[in-house]
Amino acid sequence: CRAKLPYLAAAAHAIVDELQTDPNSRGYILPPRDKHVLYKIHLHGGTGSKLDADNRPDESADTIQFYHMRAQQAENGDLDPTSAAAAFTLGRFYHLGARGVTQNAKEALKFYEIAARAGHWEAAGQAGMLHFWGIGTPQDAGTAYQFFMKGAPDGLEGCQKRYQEKLKQQRNSGNGSSSVFLCDDISLNGMGLVRLLGISDLAEMDHDDAAAFFELSRDQGNSDAAY
Repeated sequence: CRAKLPYLAAAAHAIVDELQTDPNSRGYILPPRDKHVLYKIHLHGGTGSKLDADNRPDESADTIQFYHMRAQQAENGDLDPTSAAAAFTLGRFYHLGARGVTQNAKEALKFYEIAARAGHWEAAGQAGMLHFWGIGTPQDAGTAYQFFMKGAPDGLEGCQKRYQEKLKQQRNSGNGSSSVFLCDDISLNGMGLVRLLGISDLAEMDHDDAAAFFELSRDQGNSDAAY
């Protein structure tokens, strides 16, 4: 039995690789996690303050329509951060299949891209990862790299300085608060993957830089980078 373990492990890795690279796969997307308990919504008449966060009636047509309207404004060049945030929120709803929205990776990517182009760093990281693994779109490491750079615009040294400055402010504030906005941890992890593998004509393979990106992403709480 022990002699068969390497073969079993190799077979398992092959299956995971196939799931992750298949354009129709959900290898990197969790099943829908809508957690509504309808009787509670009816019991409280939809009063949000009396409902758990996952059970609030955000799925109302008016609310979703409002998010779409603000996302459209972001797509049309509106620089108001709330428009980019609305597009990012829609992306998350479609990505997770949450708040009454049907899970759809292609739609998730569409709204992540809108938010990213409007300056939303976290959306850029999510869009980059979907392009990197080919989820909701054909796999394209070059496009992924462009989005990762949007989510970590200061580069490795600049993002490291942001992180150190945030730690310094938290130590000196007495209550752990800080005004520093960190580079997106998913984008940092993506940059690590790019440097680990190398992308022709875009980024050279550099294992030292890859390790530094992974470590910074890990320090900001990213479990994939820790792995």
